[in-house]
Amino acid sequence: MATYCGHCGAANEGGAFCVACGRALAAAPDPASTQPGAPTPTQQLPAQPGASYDDGGSESPERTVIRKPSTQPPPPSSAQAWNPPPPPSPAPAYSQPGWSPQPPPPQGPPQGPPQGPPQGPPQQDWQQQWGQPAPQQPRTNPFHTWPVSDYVRDAVAALVLLCTLGMPWDLNSEAGFSLDVFNHAGERFWVVIAALLSIASLAVPYLAKAGVVGGWGPTHVRLLKLGLNAPLLLSVLVAVVLELVHVADDLEGGLGSGVAAALAGVALAVQPRQAEEEPQHADDRLWNAVARSLYAATVGLTLLLAIGWLAHGAVSDEVDVFDPFTVFLATVVVLPLTALAMVGYPVFQLLAGARTAGWRRVLATTGATVVVVALLALASDHAGLFFWPEVEKWNGYALRGVPTGGILLLGAAAAMAVSRAQQRATQAPDALTDWGGTVAAALQVSALGSGLTALAVVLFTVEADGKGAPITVAVLLLLAAGAAGFGLTLVRDLRTNRVLLLGLLGGIVVVGFVVLGVANSDDSLAAFNTGYAAAAYLALPGLAAYALLAPPEVRRTLGPLVQGRPQQPQQPYGQAPQPPQQGWPQPPQPPQGGYQQPPPPGGGWGPPPG
Repeated sequence: MATYCGHCGAANEGGAFCVACGRALAAAPDPASTQPGAPTPTQQLPAQPGASYDDGGSESPERTVIRKPSTQPPPPSSAQAWNPPPPPSPAPAYSQPGWSPQPPPPQGPPQGPPQGPPQGPPQQDWQQQWGQPAPQQPRTNPFHTWPVSDYVRDAVAALVLLCTLGMPWDLNSEAGFSLDVFNHAGERFWVVIAALLSIASLAVPYLAKAGVVGGWGPTHVRLLKLGLNAPLLLSVLVAVVLELVHVADDLEGGLGSGVAAALAGVALAVQPRQAEEEPQHADDRLWNAVARSLYAATVGLTLLLAIGWLAHGAVSDEVDVFDPFTVFLATVVVLPLTALAMVGYPVFQLLAGARTAGWRRVLATTGATVVVVALLALASDHAGLFFWPEVEKWNGYALRGVPTGGILLLGAAAAMAVSRAQQRATQAPDALTDWGGTVAAALQVSALGSGLTALAVVLFTVEADGKGAPITVAVLLLLAAGAAGFGLTLVRDLRTNRVLLLGLLGGIVVVGFVVLGVANSDDSLAAFNTGYAAAAYLALPGLAAYALLAPPEVRRTLGPLVQGRPQQPQQPYGQAPQPPQQGWPQPPQPPQGGYQQPPPPGGGWGPPPG
């Protein structure tokens, strides 16, 4: 009869120990007669020699072993075939002797993206293999390489085009002789639409760079910008044609300061930016030719308008410009002559003279100042700090009986003077020569403008019987002109005289503000605060100060503005001071371990002598 082991359930045909587990056999009840969950009865086994027991006690023939209920599954019944448990599986190959241990295979999905690019279609294979979307490639800013100067040009162009809508465009014949005899550019719907299109043209390079329209190149950008600015150029051309048609009529046609501002905005909008330029700069010849033509046309138009004003006064019965004669001379000096000096002299230097960047910057500063003054002159119902004729007539006559200032092309000439092509055409060999020439040119034109304005005020003072305000203004302007002339003698040594030059320039600006205040206190002097006068004693000294302070090359070459005393480096606490490299010899320092007495002669140590 087969006996089943109470520990492992193996069948045994006889003997006292299980052939499977080696433990002592106990009489196991028949599985069919055993109730589930019933405890195994206590059995007493005879002692066997050499047997071992679970409780670790000594062998004793009379020992009674109390066994706990077996946790193994019950043996199969007699009706079912009992199969012994399968032998343990052999150890894997990498755990056998002679094999190097290998890491076990990973359990579960990976915790991060796989190393290396996925094979096949990236998005689908990544999701199928790793169960998560593929990482997106980082997107770079397409405009991170664009220089700041391009953004500044776009911002200034947009500002000028927006200011155009609030400036005078042409005469309003229905108003008659009154202060509001002109139509604003914003009252002409075609000018408004054209100005908005010009502003939209500034966004074309950004759209092309962002890839909004594929396949766009520099040629497409250039042509589209020109096309969007063409309506505003056409509006200016229409205003010029209307003025030529009504040139003999003082209340028809006319060219307002808004026309000049529109031309300046177009010139800023269409010129190439640094990020749009080709490496060969093949267009420089075209843009330089346009700039030189505008320079010459600006001076020629100013001279032509001055001659027309004199001819109109000579033949007209309505206006007598020659009486009184001193006022006539003052009027000639304050506008036509000052304009020719402050615009014609830099243009001459650019076309036939030195052709340096300093004269280009002076022309740009003067033209920009005149356009800004023409805008500010409209403030406070034409009673602001500055004066400028709202509308010009090409017969030389402007409102209020003063000649025109030739502003039509001046703004566009100033805009072309700052173009990239002109910057390369007037580039200096070194920065100090470049910006030093700018200081000298600005001081020359400032002295000319202040001196001519002071002469006009003196001529007017003769007719005004020596009033206090004109005399004060004349003295202050002569002082500003003298300071500018003295500053020219200091430009030769900028390293030594830079602080003194900055002091002179600051004094000229202070005198200019005082002149503005005193002239506005007397209505008879309001016409002397023109754009050219403001450029002479405010803008050009500011340009010279900028040339001495702002450019990094100048600051590196000339050094700091104020030389301070060199500070001695502080030694950390507890560290011996380092000996100076130069100077008086220092006393010997004691050794770090303290002073030691030399050994006595003859070797060995002994008591001191005596």
